[in-house]
Amino acid sequence: MHSHDYRCPEPFAGQSVLLLGAGLSGLDIAQELSAVTSPVTLSHSQAPLRSLLPRGMLEAPGVQRVLGDGALELGDGSLVRPDVFMFCTGYKFTFPFLEPGELGLQLRSHMVSPLYKHLLHTAFPSLSIVGLCRAICPFPHFHCQFALSVLDGSFTLPSREQMDREVDTEIRRLLDSGVPLRHVLKLDAEQWDYNDQLAALGNFPALPPYWRSLYQANKEFRATDLLNYKRYNYQQLNVKQRLAARVERLRRRGSDSDGSVRS
Repeated sequence: MHSHDYRCPEPFAGQSVLLLGAGLSGLDIAQELSAVTSPVTLSHSQAPLRSLLPRGMLEAPGVQRVLGDGALELGDGSLVRPDVFMFCTGYKFTFPFLEPGELGLQLRSHMVSPLYKHLLHTAFPSLSIVGLCRAICPFPHFHCQFALSVLDGSFTLPSREQMDREVDTEIRRLLDSGVPLRHVLKLDAEQWDYNDQLAALGNFPALPPYWRSLYQANKEFRATDLLNYKRYNYQQLNVKQRLAARVERLRRRGSDSDGSVRS
């Protein structure tokens, strides 16, 4: 089965499950399943996870092939026979409510084109597809995708020819830098410049910088504390609060055991 069809862990109770892929879906589902069944094996080809794992959750090399008797051959040559084999390997774009051929919409290798700023069809700019990009801070990112600025006339689009040139130039830049076509929509660290570009084009305020800090902190905590990171709480501080918090940290760092403050 594919992670697309997963809804909740309870139906898998008492079964052994192997998940292929250690992205966000694989990590989340494996952690949920470990609460109701064992073993739950996370099969992937990345570096070993740095975090403590839930009881009953294991790591294994990536699946190389499925044998005729249903066994799975892993990267180290070992064989496993889980009750459930779940693909957590990403998604392919489909638009059954559109006619991609008539629109000239190309779907290939996790890429959709031609879309200006990964958003607006260059030939039919009233068609916007929000939320295609991956490895992003989702809702602030969606907020910046400026389709409304185009629709209400506050932003005038370039000509179709210019938009097509910009799309081709950007894809070529990424491919020349070694980014595979299937990862062109994976922004990660580039999402902040992208969001700022949209804000400038749409003439609306850019995202506050704390979103970047929050995204990076959450990414690191997920890697090092998988069991607890979703329970972390964050507070947005204004300038005075940040200064006061910094002074307090310095005070505590400089305090002697008797509570006095070093000069």
